[in-house]
Amino acid sequence: MYNTQIVLKNAQDKEKIINELNFSEEGKSLQQVEEIFFKNGIKILGSIQTKDSNPFQLICFDYETNPNGDFIYRDVRFI
Repeated sequence: MYNTQIVLKNAQDKEKIINELNFSEEGKSLQQVEEIFFKNGIKILGSIQTKDSNPFQLICFDYETNPNGDFIYRDVRFI
């Protein structure tokens, strides 16, 4: 699992992000997820919590990696 705090621009961003991530059979690396966040103006805070931050979690099953050794994430949760 990868846990972080993110700052959304508005309440609709949660659904938009989940739809854009659309984990297909190949999954997504952390770099691909971060690109989607950057494209949508969503800030990644890491472990810093603020009154505006939302806990966000990516799930990698069985330590699956791509050929570059990056974890492949196949599920997402706002917690």
